[in-house]
Amino acid sequence: MRYSGRIVGDTPAMIIVTGTVTFDPSDWPAFEAMWDTARAATLAEDGCLSYDLYPVRGSDSQALLFEQWRDYDSLKAHWAAPHLVAFREARQELGELTFDITLFDATAREE
Repeated sequence: MRYSGRIVGDTPAMIIVTGTVTFDPSDWPAFEAMWDTARAATLAEDGCLSYDLYPVRGSDSQALLFEQWRDYDSLKAHWAAPHLVAFREARQELGELTFDITLFDATAREE
């Protein structure tokens, strides 16, 4: 996972997570169902502002990931949340699945 953006103190604020998910097209229905379950729980997390996945137009094997988080601490808590741990375990049953994700600090600041 790559991180790019400014950091205030030790913690970036207002985080955007974006990237692509690449999968075997035959796994899409199962992956989408797993995502929908994890998404519902994620949207209820403190600090989650958006959490979406969009199929790439013209591709049957990629989707775009877009998340917004209040701050980096919220995102770190998300990574350890029981529903995300379950999601990571469940997706192991699928074929090849690759996440290419970048984190951005999108906090507007006056300097």
